[in-house]
Amino acid sequence: MLHHFCTGLLTLIAAKAFGATRLMITDINPTNLARAEKMGAKTYCHSSTASPADIAKELKGMMAPNGPEVVIDCVGFDSTAETAALTCSPGGTVVLVGLGHDQVKLPLNSIVVHELDVKGSFAYVNTVSTTIGTTVMFTVMYA
Repeated sequence: MLHHFCTGLLTLIAAKAFGATRLMITDINPTNLARAEKMGAKTYCHSSTASPADIAKELKGMMAPNGPEVVIDCVGFDSTAETAALTCSPGGTVVLVGLGHDQVKLPLNSIVVHELDVKGSFAYVNTVSTTIGTTVMFTVMYA
């Protein structure tokens, strides 16, 4: 999961509530990662100048053998969308949640060659009541 502080943590809560067991969150700020670690996620702090390919290589190595089956981009920048696609295992799913820019470039060659599914998700379409319930539950557990 590519982290944007509030959105990333809320997505982590939802992933755990729906049964995800191997969770990793990335960010450029180690302070932002402390809460995710407390909630049971592995974390990876990378440089803001690292390339998407370099970040993806590190993440895939940490989630061997092929990288994660699902990557959620909670930031929404060109670099994070590219990192998500390059990190995802073949046949996996990239979910775009963050809305960092109006237009985001996706690495279509990588998406096609690795047969990735790309999905968009927004907070208010059939998810808000479930998210609020799980947020309350996990806030009590991890506060």
